[in-house]
Amino acid sequence: MALCVTGYERGAGYLVTQFPPEGFIAGDANTVQSTSWWWWFLVSMSNTLEVPPALVAKAFPNGSPVASAHAIADEQARYEAIFSQAGAPDVSRFGLCVLSQMGSKQLSAYRQLEDDYCALLESYRQLNAPFHGQEV
Repeated sequence: MALCVTGYERGAGYLVTQFPPEGFIAGDANTVQSTSWWWWFLVSMSNTLEVPPALVAKAFPNGSPVASAHAIADEQARYEAIFSQAGAPDVSRFGLCVLSQMGSKQLSAYRQLEDDYCALLESYRQLNAPFHGQEV
């Protein structure tokens, strides 16, 4: 998933700018679900889809497919475009496809990222500041 992520000065430190590699939505069901889960997890921990529309062009690198989909004005069309590229993970398979595949060190890092995200979000709420700032 490293190819999907780009460093970012604001937010949680990165944006998800690419969709998972072509072809991930076909094949072994566990691999497909795992890839989709991790992609959406990274999106949610970075608030990638919460970048204000006015900042999308500044925040994302030129040619970012995620930025192109994010810039679609109609919300339903926007999410359809994103789901068609990133898939929609099956909630009932999270434990089997993701958590059961992680060792204790990975699981600890996963939990730490969740904790860090929550702490960062709370800091922005206390400051009454936008998560992605007004300028990039």
